Amino acid sequence: MMRDMPTPCASFWQYRVAFRFFPKLFDARTFADSVIKDKNRAADAINAIAPSRNTAHKAGAVKLNGWHVAGVDRLALRSTMSSSQPTSEKPAVFGSQNVFGALLMGLTMLCFVSNDAVMKLMFQSVSVEQGIFVRGLLAVPLIVIIAYVRKNLFVRLDRRDWLIVIVRSGAELAATVTFLTALAHMPLANVTAILQALPLTVTMFVAVFFGEPVGWRRWSAILIGFVGVLIVIRPGTDGFNDYAVLAVVCVGFVTIRDAITRRLNTRVPSLFVALLSAIPICLYGGVMTSVTGWSSMTPLMWLLFLVTAFAIIGGYLFSVMAMRNGEISFVAPFRYTGMIWAILFGVLLFDDWPDSMTLLGSFIVIGMGIYAFHRERVRKAKPVSVPPRV
Repeated sequence: MMRDMPTPCASFWQYRVAFRFFPKLFDARTFADSVIKDKNRAADAINAIAPSRNTAHKAGAVKLNGWHVAGVDRLALRSTMSSSQPTSEKPAVFGSQNVFGALLMGLTMLCFVSNDAVMKLMFQSVSVEQGIFVRGLLAVPLIVIIAYVRKNLFVRLDRRDWLIVIVRSGAELAATVTFLTALAHMPLANVTAILQALPLTVTMFVAVFFGEPVGWRRWSAILIGFVGVLIVIRPGTDGFNDYAVLAVVCVGFVTIRDAITRRLNTRVPSLFVALLSAIPICLYGGVMTSVTGWSSMTPLMWLLFLVTAFAIIGGYLFSVMAMRNGEISFVAPFRYTGMIWAILFGVLLFDDWPDSMTLLGSFIVIGMGIYAFHRERVRKAKPVSVPPRV
């Protein structure tokens, strides 16, 4: 029950609501005064639990500086105070979130590489342009349905965000065309190995054009990672061709897409951005198919293209979920599991066994990418020095 009701810290109707729906809520002033001697520590504890207790927060207005507190749960306050004590290890829940995020990232790469493998399989019967068009024809309605259900279909953007979305959609279109053209003429593992340099190229791009700080260790990782890419494509050898260059060009377009996405307002729904990228890609495929010609398709081929549509949408949704579970520095390196899936699908579907140089280059690129993630984590963990007040 509530006692020693403080004066104007809450209105009459706020206390009525607290009494009516939360009878166990009470004025925490007396309890906090008897348990905690330091007012600042008590205020921090109450402030920490207030946002998670939405109804209590609304029912009892908190006046931290004036020591008037109403509508705070005693058990929540006790648990907050006990958790405020320094501990030597992180909660188990956070560790499980990291594991869950890593599993989601693994599923993300499985979906994306499955899409690539099936598309490469379909390119044996249809042109690249027709494959782009058919997949878009099936994927765009699915994205529209999901966006409508999640109320992300009709969104207002300001001029700056529209410009970013347009540039991003153009980069996405160019990346799709160059990647799928290279994929149709190169082993799946080789194309995937080149794409593993993306975290390094994005880091370089934001450092050069956006002025984000990058230390000498990450610059070294970027340069060594590019050496790994050169080992994979091996310019000047018999295995090198123009399609390997297209794969590298694709990395450039994807880098622009990912880097400029960081400048997009966080209030813009990701599904809406994905839809605005998928529509021009589908239209491009339709226009080019009318020029190159249409190849007849069997029901099985339509079914396989439907699988690619679900796979690419699933990869997108899983990637968003992965980034929202656990630490990004822990979850993001699991994107390199895509190389494992690429080798597996390449062997099973196309009998493409990666040679020793491709594996060596892949290990170098992946190793440098993981090291770059590690250095980013170390940089963010460093305390920021604050000059003393005078």
